[in-house]
Amino acid sequence: MKKKDFVTVVGGKHYLGTGVFFPGQELICKKEPQNAHDAEAIWVGLNPSCQAGYLANSPYTVARGTMSAGRLYDRVPDRFRVRVLFVAGSQVICRVCREK
Repeated sequence: MKKKDFVTVVGGKHYLGTGVFFPGQELICKKEPQNAHDAEAIWVGLNPSCQAGYLANSPYTVARGTMSAGRLYDRVPDRFRVRVLFVAGSQVICRVCREK
């Protein structure tokens, strides 16, 4: 990743809600290639066993200025992290953490 990649975490209403997110928080992401609904699904969690949502992958859920999971999928490893920038309604806007 040569530039800053921004993504949207969605689905909070199905998991923990958006109240668990705060700016600066690191979230765990992992690809879910066996997902029955989306072959480019990227799972998002507070820790490895606590799912908080998915990276947005639909034109209806991807916030303006952020990348869809599909556009990001081949640019990241199977497991990576994102850092919360802010929460806007039901969307959590994050920056993909770069490898050190």
